[in-house]
Amino acid sequence: MYKYLVLFPIPDPFRGQLCKLQDEVAALTNISPPYFNLEPHVTFHRPLSGIDENVLKNLIRGVTLQMRQTRITLHALYPFGKHYIVLPVQATRDVAALWVEINHLLERLPEYEHGQYDGDNTLHISIAAKTILVFDQTWPAIRKIQVEPMTIPLRTIALYRKLVEGGPWETVETFSIPA
Repeated sequence: MYKYLVLFPIPDPFRGQLCKLQDEVAALTNISPPYFNLEPHVTFHRPLSGIDENVLKNLIRGVTLQMRQTRITLHALYPFGKHYIVLPVQATRDVAALWVEINHLLERLPEYEHGQYDGDNTLHISIAAKTILVFDQTWPAIRKIQVEPMTIPLRTIALYRKLVEGGPWETVETFSIPA
C-alpha cells in the first residue's frame, strides 16, 4: 500500500538554490536536509493514503488542464512552531485556486480521510524538518540567513508515492500545465 503527495516540483536553477539553502540550515542544525528524501517542492496536501492511484492521476490531470502556467515568490525563512523551518510561498491567484480545487475534489472522495489540520495548511517549501530539539539554539543564527527573493515559474504538477511502511518517494506521473 502506498501514500501519495501532490506537489509542485521546483525547477532548476531554483532547485539548486533551495538545496544550497537547505544545506546551510542543515550545517547549523546537524539535521539532514529535506532534499535527501524528496526534491524541493511545494506540497498541496498532507500525504494521502487509501485512494486509488488512477483516481488521483485523473483528478490531478483534470484540474491541471483547467489552469495556466503561473509562478510563486519566496523571500524569507519562517518557523512553523519549533518543528519546521520553511519558506512561505506568496502565491498568485491561479496557484491558490488550484490548491483549493485539488483539496475540494479530494475531500469529496468517499475514501478520503479527513485530518485535524486540513484547513490549517499554508503553501510553503520545507527547508528543515524535525527541528524541535535544536530550535532554541539554532533559530537565532538561522533567522539571520539572507534569502534572495525568488520568483519561480510553475509549469508542472507531480504525483509522488512511497510505501506506507517507508522507503523513498518516487514519481508516479508529472502533469504539464498548459502555457
